[in-house]
Amino acid sequence: MDKITNEQLCIAAQSGDKWAENALVENNLRFIRKTAYEIWSAQRELNVALGIELNDLVQEGSLGLLGCISSFQPDYGNKFLTYAAPAIHNAMLDYIRRLNPTFEAKNLDCIIRLDEVKKGENKGQHEFIADSRVQNPEQIFHCKGNPRRNPYGSGND
Repeated sequence: MDKITNEQLCIAAQSGDKWAENALVENNLRFIRKTAYEIWSAQRELNVALGIELNDLVQEGSLGLLGCISSFQPDYGNKFLTYAAPAIHNAMLDYIRRLNPTFEAKNLDCIIRLDEVKKGENKGQHEFIADSRVQNPEQIFHCKGNPRRNPYGSGND
């Protein structure tokens, strides 16, 4: 008997087949566990301190996969797991963010608690993010209705 593909299972799940949903999770559980382990082990100490277990991330990843079923369109020619992988990864990261009130500034070798930062207090610490060559959102907003200008002249020169 031929193995049912993720794409076939997804089509069946879109029709309301609960067995197909469960089979889709089971078929991709190895990928979900691998992704969960990579995310969990990258910040092991923090995750242990927050009480996040590997199985929590696996569960969140499974929910992320299930959330992709309704929007997947096999006619586009993509594999289901290719389509669902970012959602699985993001579901796990979102779970950690919900439990984690801190922001780790890796470039600064310190942890900044966002709930303790007063307005403007750490302004000098994160100015390295801004790039003066790139327009800020306000500049983009003001230029939105204007036609594009050629940076190399009008072309009539």
